[in-house]
Amino acid sequence: MTLIDNEIQSNLLRYIKQTKTIKQISNLTKITSGWENEVYSFTAEYDNRREGLILRIYPGDHAEWKSAREFNGIKRLYEVGFPVPKVHTLEHDLSIFGKPFIIMEKINGREGWKVIDKSYGKERDRLINQFCQIFANLHDLDWRLIHPDPLPFDENDPYGFINFLMQKIQGYVDQFPDAKVLMPVFDWLMDRRNNVPCRRLSVVHMDYHPANLILKDNGDAIIIDWTNIDVGDFRMDLAWTMLLVSSYGNPEGRDIVLNEYEKIIGHKIEQIGYFEVFALLRRLFSIFVSLTIGADKLGMRPEAIENMKKNIKHIKTLCNLLHQKTGISIPEMENLIEEIKH
Repeated sequence: MTLIDNEIQSNLLRYIKQTKTIKQISNLTKITSGWENEVYSFTAEYDNRREGLILRIYPGDHAEWKSAREFNGIKRLYEVGFPVPKVHTLEHDLSIFGKPFIIMEKINGREGWKVIDKSYGKERDRLINQFCQIFANLHDLDWRLIHPDPLPFDENDPYGFINFLMQKIQGYVDQFPDAKVLMPVFDWLMDRRNNVPCRRLSVVHMDYHPANLILKDNGDAIIIDWTNIDVGDFRMDLAWTMLLVSSYGNPEGRDIVLNEYEKIIGHKIEQIGYFEVFALLRRLFSIFVSLTIGADKLGMRPEAIENMKKNIKHIKTLCNLLHQKTGISIPEMENLIEEIKH
């Protein structure tokens, strides 16, 4: 265990002792794999029982807001019976770790992506169906139960969400002027926004992929990592998932997910290509800003930059997909790829 891990374990034990009679903390293990939060698993040992828990620490800008959004989102999903972990603690006192954090139930099981990759035939089909069925169930929830606060746009205006989304993107570009190299993609989306009215709003996960699905021994699935939970057009959420599953060496994953989702809901999805371009803009924006300005500016861990640099193939795939779908090339992204190579 590193010095940092020892300090986290000591501070965590001291924190829990404020409200519970706990003997010790053991098995502290860093399990962070994504770009955003620091995640640890640990065992809390009491006099007559042991409890597996997860610690999620939020770095970067807007950490307090992000931690509260995730905690409240998971709590409300749990209350309506959606398959998520039980959350225990939301803490904004920076004296503990210097950053906000959440403590929640640890789900024992296998990562969905690994299980699906090793499966074949009918079992693989069943797992893909389960993955997509949970996704469709999420989008079918009454979003007001999960997001009781007023929305920042008119929920009765079919163009309220897309207009708000475009304003939000413009705000990010204004905040990070160097990202204006991506404006051709923004303009492409603006020119076509009248083609994508939102017929209904949904709860969206915005990072739904099989690695965020934990399969328990009894076959049940629990969905984790709700940092980006929000309300919006379900097509935005679906397109993001399609991009993630297809751009890491599995291009057929795009059609597999789309076809299964459409089969579950019983109809074709209109204008999904528009939201695929939005997903590409979102991904490329995160990469470009992180590599040129800093990952912390987007609320990510500094280590996210190294993870991005190790996945040059992923970045190249994104650029190729963007050109295929829009005819747009971003020379500055190509230059970044070359710089990373050397």
